[in-house]
Amino acid sequence: MGRASRERCSLRTAKRPRPALPDESGKERTNETVAPMNLANPVKLIVLSVKQKVAGCRLRGNAHTVTLRAGGLRDVVPGEIAVVRPRKQRSYALNPYLSGPIESTRLDVQALGLAPLKLEERGMWDPSEHYWGEEAEPIEDWAKQIMAWGSRPEFEMEQVLPGADAEDPFSPLS
Repeated sequence: MGRASRERCSLRTAKRPRPALPDESGKERTNETVAPMNLANPVKLIVLSVKQKVAGCRLRGNAHTVTLRAGGLRDVVPGEIAVVRPRKQRSYALNPYLSGPIESTRLDVQALGLAPLKLEERGMWDPSEHYWGEEAEPIEDWAKQIMAWGSRPEFEMEQVLPGADAEDPFSPLS
């Protein structure tokens, strides 16, 4: 490999610091690790993703993320708040890890601070004009009950794909 090609190839070594990355608020996140937690007190984590043995979580009240290793993760779903009694905290490659049993989980939409999806009115819906199957087939009793109520307002809920960039239709999902 010649000198010119060596200069163009910039490999990141363990000694070279990672560049600062933006956090959820758009501010640059430095390479600082999450401050050590008090292992004597339970920790509230917002579950972001769940895999077989680990869950990606966010510390409640800030943008720091932590990888949780705990038993009982098959009963946890993203969006829940998990109360964990930490047993061990470590950091690997600047990523914080936490392990310990999950004491409880709950769904608290207000605590998550989510923006509600928009609901748009689409006019009136007439069930008698709706497709209920092939013309030769009789309409089922449950569909007849819907048709008996007559026309009613029709609404459409905002569609959001997690991880998709609304500005770039070709962006990959996370």
